[in-house]
Amino acid sequence: MKIKKDQVVLFVLGVLCFFISQIVLRIPLLNYLSRHFSFSIFSLRHPVLVSLGVLVSAGLFEEGFRFLFRKFLLRSEGQNEKGLFEFKDSLSRPIIFGLGHGLCEVAYVFSLADLGLSFENYFYIILERFLAVVFHICQTILIFKGFKVGKKYLYLGLAILFHTLFNSLIYLRDQVGILGLYGLFALFDFVYIFLVKKNSYEKKEI
Repeated sequence: MKIKKDQVVLFVLGVLCFFISQIVLRIPLLNYLSRHFSFSIFSLRHPVLVSLGVLVSAGLFEEGFRFLFRKFLLRSEGQNEKGLFEFKDSLSRPIIFGLGHGLCEVAYVFSLADLGLSFENYFYIILERFLAVVFHICQTILIFKGFKVGKKYLYLGLAILFHTLFNSLIYLRDQVGILGLYGLFALFDFVYIFLVKKNSYEKKEI
């Protein structure tokens, strides 16, 4: 199967989207804040508020940049858009972008992993990353769909909400255990995939 130019561009842009939004911007910003005494005191006094802020920030940065990349760097074939790169606006394209985004995060997570981890720990990391990649693909489909149906800001808001809800499941780990947590991630992905499949990318509404 011949790989098309726009597919390569979308994958690379997906990689850059995570790299810029998280590695270049959000993570250094959080590290910068954590080193300041006043922020540490604020965190001790308002742990719930800070935790919520961290959760929401992930959605704001990742979905915000996914949105910006789609708006300013991509233009759909046959549409009056101003993006730098033209792409075929079919379901496979947001999947490719989401895959690039998710795999960049996988590479980042493994770059931080301890080489001495047990096989079981590596298995859990791989499983968690797989579920995260599926989620990133669905999120990209949602963002791209927003442009397709003329509701891009509404769908951006939904993407940020879904991202916050997905990440918030981590706080249930003590109650449900590691396997239970991954089961919740898998359930979230399953429902998301069902909704994406039910509401075809080619439809005018989702």
